[in-house]
Amino acid sequence: MRRTDVRPTGVERTFADHEIIVTKTDMKGVITYANDVFLRLSVFDEDEVIGRPHNIIRHPDMPRAVFKLLWDTLREGREIFAYVVNMASDGAEYWVLAHVTPSRDAAGRIVGYHSSRRRPDRPAIAAVKDLYARLRAEERRHHSAAEGLDASWRMLQDELAARGRTYEEFVFDLTLGAEPPPSAAHNAPHQATPARTGRLNSGPAPSPAGPRNRKPVKVVKNVTSGRHA
Repeated sequence: MRRTDVRPTGVERTFADHEIIVTKTDMKGVITYANDVFLRLSVFDEDEVIGRPHNIIRHPDMPRAVFKLLWDTLREGREIFAYVVNMASDGAEYWVLAHVTPSRDAAGRIVGYHSSRRRPDRPAIAAVKDLYARLRAEERRHHSAAEGLDASWRMLQDELAARGRTYEEFVFDLTLGAEPPPSAAHNAPHQATPARTGRLNSGPAPSPAGPRNRKPVKVVKNVTSGRHA
């Protein structure tokens, strides 16, 4: 089995606009399916990931507070969009815009999770990196992992509240390529530096054809459940 104690190399890997990374997991986050794009970017063979926890590709720069938000949302039976940086088995990293949904059986019971990921734009990655770096710094500042997660979670909620946005609205602001206004986050608790995080006011969202003719996020069919993912 391939070693899992890999450290980030700082090398960034990317993929084409038309490509979609697809994985499926059971209720515990164990991988049950991975497509060829996932395997290529993560530098794994299929038999190395099937039956393994999805966090095999977790990057140490990802805030635990964001994963808490993701899992809390999914366990409520709701979908979520999130920016995530993953780490391949060779230490390279790749950023994704993930759309994760519960997969349901014929009776409507949640039986697993389906994730489709697209390549995000560079300005969105830069804005997310800024926020995530501050969240991780807050997590590392505490001796206890539980205390670090609690502090990071409060920071995330405070920053979103200061912007008048939910996390999902924050993600869509960046995805649609809105221009950043003067940051409203200067007075947010815990924040050391202003964040350039896209459109953060409560005005109308830009049209899907906004700057650089950014296309709306494409919804991918969840072939497991017949639902959208």
